[in-house]
Amino acid sequence: MTFLNGTATLGTGTLSGGKATYTTSTLAKGSYNITASYGGATYFTASTSAVLTQTVGKASTSTTLVSSRNPSNPGQKVTFTATVTPAYGGNPTGTVTFKSGTTVLGTGTVNASTHEATFCTTTPPAGTSSIRASYGGNSDYTVSTSAVLKQVVK
Repeated sequence: MTFLNGTATLGTGTLSGGKATYTTSTLAKGSYNITASYGGATYFTASTSAVLTQTVGKASTSTTLVSSRNPSNPGQKVTFTATVTPAYGGNPTGTVTFKSGTTVLGTGTVNASTHEATFCTTTPPAGTSSIRASYGGNSDYTVSTSAVLKQVVK
């Protein structure tokens, strides 16, 4: 059995008990017109299924946040690193916004290879701050926000 998107072959599946299966995780976001085509056999004629419209949406993400130095001293350099993990693989791109409470500390660009975005500062507020990293998503990946990281400045 051959599985097609329009006229493009996606893959094949072995017919067993009147059924064939094809599994893929490589379809990008979009809409696909899938058909299954049977080539026929000695006593059976060839046939093609009706079109199945398969829609693939944005892939979900999760974001984690770590600090290079926690606790830190006033004026000491601290690098916050956010890692954006896509649920089904791939390489998310875009930006991450780093916040202390509702105050924006800065942004970082997601590296498509490492999935990391960083922000470096020497001025975290004194005391304990609640830092979050928010990935803004893009056309293929959803928005996600890290858990709160408690940054302590002595």
